[in-house]
Amino acid sequence: MLKGKRIRIVRFAALVLAILFLVSGIRLTETNANELSYGTAEEFFVEEGMENLTTVVFAENGDDTCTNFVFELVDEEGAPVAVEKMDCSKWNADDIWHYKIGALEAGTYTYTASDYVSIVAVNGDVDEYLENYALGNGLADVGSCLCCLSFIVPFILGRAPSQTMDSAHHVELNHSFVLPTPYQEPSEGPAPEPATEVQVAEPTTEDEKEQPKGAFWGGLNDE
Repeated sequence: MLKGKRIRIVRFAALVLAILFLVSGIRLTETNANELSYGTAEEFFVEEGMENLTTVVFAENGDDTCTNFVFELVDEEGAPVAVEKMDCSKWNADDIWHYKIGALEAGTYTYTASDYVSIVAVNGDVDEYLENYALGNGLADVGSCLCCLSFIVPFILGRAPSQTMDSAHHVELNHSFVLPTPYQEPSEGPAPEPATEVQVAEPTTEDEKEQPKGAFWGGLNDE
């Protein structure tokens, strides 16, 4: 009971921290900024009063590298709009933009990109916004990790004592339980060999009639 209560407390605390990090990260990335569009081939509209805002583009770090990444922008009349591309040596940094458009006049614009991009209109200092943007993304990543750990860690803590008890119980059974010895019938010795009968030769009639020979006995027989 106490262990289950502790696990619930750990899970609840991790979830609360995850939500706080996620909310803080999102608020930092949206401070002094207005996301105009997200996609690979979309349209976005610049309203009146946004002409003084600086428009920057953040590219997803997908399969396309800096040298292969393509981003093109045209206005509502189909005329290309000039964009500035960040140096490829800084492409993977956290606090940089990938394309900078500058100030745009009110109207509809169409873009195409080789991977997903986010187009943001920044109000104020762009460098300050980029620092907040990088920090916000970092906090959001930490919040996502805590959210996952809030489910994984309690599961591990709940399973570990159970496995220990099962192992100890198994060892105890192995020491206390003795397998019965299977019954074995007594082995039989070799069967006695049959007695060999010895036949004794009986004297024949001729043998009975045979008389000893000699001078005395021979003379008697002759008579």
